Amino acid sequence: MEFPEETPAAPNPITVKQLVYRLRDTVSIAVGTQWVVGELSNVRHHTSGHVYFTLKEQGAEIFCAFFKAAASKCPIRLQEGMKVHVLGNATVYPDRGQLQLVIRQVKAAGQG
Repeated sequence: MEFPEETPAAPNPITVKQLVYRLRDTVSIAVGTQWVVGELSNVRHHTSGHVYFTLKEQGAEIFCAFFKAAASKCPIRLQEGMKVHVLGNATVYPDRGQLQLVIRQVKAAGQG
């Protein structure tokens, strides 16, 4: 995408927070809840019971948050390199403006 050399001043600019929340709402509506398959990377089991990881394949990755309420029902212990199917809601984490999946379920799908 090319931008003009001189961009006119915006008479009513939005705040960063407004932009990020618009992005979050747009992603949540457009993508919604999806099953996604990928390989686990950077798996971190937090003392709070939350599990954070990257779901990846060659050429693409997404950060995932698996919160305690859902993670405590998971019958498998998530490990580095594991291939999984995850059910998650696509969203944007406003504090970092970061695209992420909030995970509801995980099923093993073999080794990545």
